[in-house]
Amino acid sequence: VTEHSSAFINNQLSKNQLLFAENIYKNSDMNISVSIGFTEILIKKLGVQFVTIPNVLDVNLFKLNEKQKSNQQFNFLNIGHLNENKNQIYLIQCFLEKFKGDLSKTLTVAGNGPQKGRIKSYIKKADSYKQVSLLGAPSRKEVRELIYQSDCLVVSSFIETFSVVIIESLSCGVPVVSVKSSGPASIITDDAYGILCNMDYLGDSLEKMFERKDSFSKENLRNYVVNNYSEEVISKSLQSIYSSVCN
Repeated sequence: VTEHSSAFINNQLSKNQLLFAENIYKNSDMNISVSIGFTEILIKKLGVQFVTIPNVLDVNLFKLNEKQKSNQQFNFLNIGHLNENKNQIYLIQCFLEKFKGDLSKTLTVAGNGPQKGRIKSYIKKADSYKQVSLLGAPSRKEVRELIYQSDCLVVSSFIETFSVVIIESLSCGVPVVSVKSSGPASIITDDAYGILCNMDYLGDSLEKMFERKDSFSKENLRNYVVNNYSEEVISKSLQSIYSSVCN
């Protein structure tokens, strides 16, 4: 059984649901979690052993952009469901506090969800220089194109058990700023891949990312993902576990 749900972290499960989950995990032959931090939380909460195998990425789809991007603009990107956990209004607020009126800096938010109306209203009220764009939910190929047009991916969520969009971005050679939670902390393990920060320092981290923009190697970012999250690597880990269980 592989667990992905952040409901175990943000206490959204009832006592009965937790007992139901605990019963499943105690009777399975192997339990898998998608990040080290999430594994630790599940073991503590359920009292059952888990191993960690991260999500897999199609590195042939998410590859380096062959075209050179213009250096005249610095574009921040956020992709995700528009909900309270993803925290996009706070991200927009932080961005505008640091860069409002500097037209060489832009922010694109892409997604759909229950917060879309609120986000739209906030942008209309706060973004007098039209630096923030709100787009609908992109397809996987559209995600890649948005990453190609960007200089930094930003993850502003309170909780992420993994965050596939982080490895999508890194595989395309684009560094990441992320608020620290179990998923991002298991991926951004070195400042060569981006900046991991507490929520209160998100704005400062956006500024720091711009200052450090020339310090990131696109090839290094991509190689990190290929070596840790490609189908070849993850399938070997899964085959090893399946073989041990079957034996």
